[in-house]
Amino acid sequence: MKTKPYRAAIIGLGRIGFTLQYDRLREQPASHTAAFGGNRRFRLAGGYDADPARIAEWSFANPGAKAYTSLGEMLGDGRWDVIAVAVDEDEHWAVMRKVLPYRPRLVVLEKPVAPNLEACRKIERLAEKYGVPVQVNHERRFSRDYIEVRRWIEDGRFGGLRTVKGEIYSNIPAWMKGDRKHAHGTILVDGTHLVDIVRFLTGGKTVLKKAREDLPDSAGNTGGITAVGHSGGASLALFFGYTTAHFTFELDLVFENARVRIGNGVLELWESRESPYYEGFYSLIRDKKVKPFRKSGYFAGMVKNCAEFLDGKSELGSPLSDGIRAVAVMEKLARKSG
Repeated sequence: MKTKPYRAAIIGLGRIGFTLQYDRLREQPASHTAAFGGNRRFRLAGGYDADPARIAEWSFANPGAKAYTSLGEMLGDGRWDVIAVAVDEDEHWAVMRKVLPYRPRLVVLEKPVAPNLEACRKIERLAEKYGVPVQVNHERRFSRDYIEVRRWIEDGRFGGLRTVKGEIYSNIPAWMKGDRKHAHGTILVDGTHLVDIVRFLTGGKTVLKKAREDLPDSAGNTGGITAVGHSGGASLALFFGYTTAHFTFELDLVFENARVRIGNGVLELWESRESPYYEGFYSLIRDKKVKPFRKSGYFAGMVKNCAEFLDGKSELGSPLSDGIRAVAVMEKLARKSG
């Protein structure tokens, strides 16, 4: 018996909502439009954006879906199975307070949940009030390479996990001048991704105990932040920003008997073997058979999990509670570095 597809809509038709599907170098699908539209379990039936030009472009590319010029019109046009909220994080609370009373069966909320913990808690309380489950799009949780590394940690094949180093280098300052009580800059935009995937891999609470600011600029921004702490029993060091001319997202995990590097375009396994360099010692030798997956399935995996959740076959892989924990860690980091 053929299963009726779930009815899906997207709010916010910018990069992550729509146009990243035109990036020829990215693994596709790379947008909510492409991911939901390309999964047979869903029928992409609606889209809304406050920008009329975006609506027109999206409508042209998706003739089978309805482009709404009013958010209220879209929300009131029958019950939606899933609504993806892909607006800027500063708008998350304003949009979610309109969406949740309509009780869609599921909301997919872009990361970070909100720019501060106060707004996160408002979203959480309203979602609980209306009984709406929320999936946060921390898509690395659904990527085949990170899932594989998590399996290595859980089965203990390389011994205990000793240390984790996480790095995000970009041309965006780590912390932007503003309210010290809230996290802005790289530590919010990409830092929540980093903390979330560290929590996902280690399976434990992530605590940052100390932080140091580097590279202040004349505008009052902080170029880089280094933080140390622990996660799931392993020592942890995180680096954010540092105003580089390149973008790097990477983790370096040291085990009792191995080392793993994983990140954007990177998956390396180095195992402890009898050393070819020194008598009586062991050295790390790279296993060249371990390489990045050609298709990690990160975005497609998130949408697949949504379908399985709506089917009643699976829990959400990236629930709202975990997304809020990532923001909480980043907000505490902003305060420690102040």
